[in-house]
Amino acid sequence: MPLTVIQLFLRGVPLRLLRRYIATARSYSPATLFALTVALGQLLCWFLSPSLMLSTVMVLAFLLAVTARGFRVLLMGLLIGALSCLVPIYCDRSVAPSRELVTIVQIEGEPRRTTPGRVVFKARDLLASDTPLLSCRALELPWRNSASLLEGDIVWLRGVAEEVQRESNPWSWQSWLWRRGVRYECKADFISTPIWREASAPFAIGREMVMERVDGIAQERSGATLFLSMALGYHDLLSKPVEDAFTRLGLTHLLVVSGYQVSLVFGVVASCLAGLGAQILSGRFVRLAVMIAALGVALVYVLFIGAEMSATRAFVAAACVCLESLGEFGRRFAQRWGVALLVMQLIWPWAALEIGVQLTFAALAGIGVGMCLGRGSWIRSYLWINTAAWLFTSAVVVAWSGAVSFAGLILNLLLAAPWSFLNCTAGIVGLSLSWLDLPLSSGPFLVVVWINELIAECLLLLSESDLAGGKVEGVWQLVTCAALTLGSGLILLRAARQQSINAPLDLVR
Repeated sequence: MPLTVIQLFLRGVPLRLLRRYIATARSYSPATLFALTVALGQLLCWFLSPSLMLSTVMVLAFLLAVTARGFRVLLMGLLIGALSCLVPIYCDRSVAPSRELVTIVQIEGEPRRTTPGRVVFKARDLLASDTPLLSCRALELPWRNSASLLEGDIVWLRGVAEEVQRESNPWSWQSWLWRRGVRYECKADFISTPIWREASAPFAIGREMVMERVDGIAQERSGATLFLSMALGYHDLLSKPVEDAFTRLGLTHLLVVSGYQVSLVFGVVASCLAGLGAQILSGRFVRLAVMIAALGVALVYVLFIGAEMSATRAFVAAACVCLESLGEFGRRFAQRWGVALLVMQLIWPWAALEIGVQLTFAALAGIGVGMCLGRGSWIRSYLWINTAAWLFTSAVVVAWSGAVSFAGLILNLLLAAPWSFLNCTAGIVGLSLSWLDLPLSSGPFLVVVWINELIAECLLLLSESDLAGGKVEGVWQLVTCAALTLGSGLILLRAARQQSINAPLDLVR
């Protein structure tokens, strides 16, 4: 048996099969194939030292020059993935501070309250020569002033700092911080009152005005906090029982503004403008104007919610899809999200290692597979899209945390899209109408608040039942992940078979 395997390799049969698979993937979606090879190159470089990275780049460049044409795409992707990692690794020249750190820092981003009485924030060390980024945590005590911190504040900070390492495990907490530019973790023992405070940015002022308006209309009702979290990305407003219920039911993605909400806003605006533009103008100009206007609205939306990484990645993906669609580079769905994944990996090296990116593109893959399997019927497409997206994303979630929700499929089928659509469209429009101060102008928004409260109560009751699911560990986590991966593979094979059947029909049309 071993001799037979060696003979097959010597005859080049595996290489011919691999070349055939690469050619098929390149003909169907070259951007997706290229993005996956870039991700493979970046993952390879994570485990290499800087000197080995340079050697790897030279070896890949040499192989690219002498290798047959069928494997050049693979080698080119590996080479670009390796080159994209050189800058963040070679620019990492931070000098470790002493454990006792006393310095002046500027707060970056909005401080978060992950648990009651604890504040987590990022700050830039202004006294260090290379101004490294610190991830700080502090308790809300009078001499720490952490409760009053705002983005842009400059304060004195004293604490214990530890250097963040790029560990061999790319999924560890330290590696996660390192990829975000954080070079030190600091436990703050003392924080002064702000010695200087930047003027609030226009979007920050707008967020404060929206919060005051919602409080004035709904008076801190739970449905209003759900709207602020689901539609506008406000953090730390929901109670712990509500957050736990969403987590157990597989609906956590609804509580943060990410690709799901940004894509929804972009799609709704693009659809409305396309229908309106078709009544006024015709031709390619309408399509271009609609895409530019929808991207503009999506950009304003992302800036308003704080331009967090998840939302920014979603906007980049939407922009790539628009440019690829307008350029007529291809009409396949996989080609479009392959372009988005490729651009993201070049902007944020090792982006494919993040659970948020994996969930985003697992959902996109589910959408593409569902569209293929449900072709010809919008009901069948809707069912297949939600089923495939739940299956793909559940495999990612189980692999990361072991959390599995038995009710997640049904809730995502029946609830996720309509509820997000309600808050991101009717909720925002209703809140905008309330500023007119006309009789009953706040009525539509209060209806959305009441619906949110009703759904949240039902979810709380459901989360306490056996249908909510739970966590699997050890062998059972591997078995569950393998089962979900197998199901995903079977659906992918069925979609590929369906696509091969429909391809001749598309050519005829």
